[in-house]
Amino acid sequence: MPIRSRPFRGVPSSGFALSSDVGGPLSALTFNRGRTGRSAPYFQNRPADFAATFFAKQLRHLGVDVARGARRGRTAAAAVPVGAWRSTPLADLLRQMNQPSDNFMAETLIKVVGSRYGGAGSTAAGAQVATDELEELGMSPRIVDGSGLSRSDRTSPSDVVTLLEELQGDAAFTGSLAVAGRSGTIAGRMRGTAAQDRCRAKTGTLRDVSALAGYCATRFGGQVAFAFLMNYVNPWSARVLQDRMAIALANYRP
Repeated sequence: MPIRSRPFRGVPSSGFALSSDVGGPLSALTFNRGRTGRSAPYFQNRPADFAATFFAKQLRHLGVDVARGARRGRTAAAAVPVGAWRSTPLADLLRQMNQPSDNFMAETLIKVVGSRYGGAGSTAAGAQVATDELEELGMSPRIVDGSGLSRSDRTSPSDVVTLLEELQGDAAFTGSLAVAGRSGTIAGRMRGTAAQDRCRAKTGTLRDVSALAGYCATRFGGQVAFAFLMNYVNPWSARVLQDRMAIALANYRP
């Protein structure tokens, strides 16, 4: 049975309601990350309508005559494109998403994956595409969202390292990861140690859960992929241990 998309605006971990961990409502047509730009209401109720209305307003501001108000509907088959705007390259989008750990972008991206490769612009369709691809590499994760906010997501350190090894030669992916002591969510971590500038990683944090996974170029010329997935921990204390382990990897001599 084909997967049908529904107008869910949130993520599975929040019952598809809006969540402060993600931000504004998710939509195929997103403007200003779902925010209205006003204090109340803060989030857009109908993102597509809001984007179209704002676009019409800007056209009028530029002197373009827009006779009617904005509304949703299917584009007429005879419609003629008058302009196009190319997306930022995926390599740049990955960096903008991974380094600050942007949940909104991650949740939007998995819907794009579902639309492009899974037949529906939904979280479920995108998660199924990702699951199928990883199973071909011998991994068996459980993926229910794009950001990892759901506690129903499941994987193992071994599977993560397998994926990291597979992607090691992909400059777009490796370049998207935060650099220890320099950028993203680990800009303030491992400064002044052997791991600074040598380790690139992605963090993950939930209540009682903390993770760090990525690569370390060792002081002696090696390259190590690692994954520290820690449950039932204080995330702040866990990061201290993760940093020590990453520093040890950076100092590793084969």
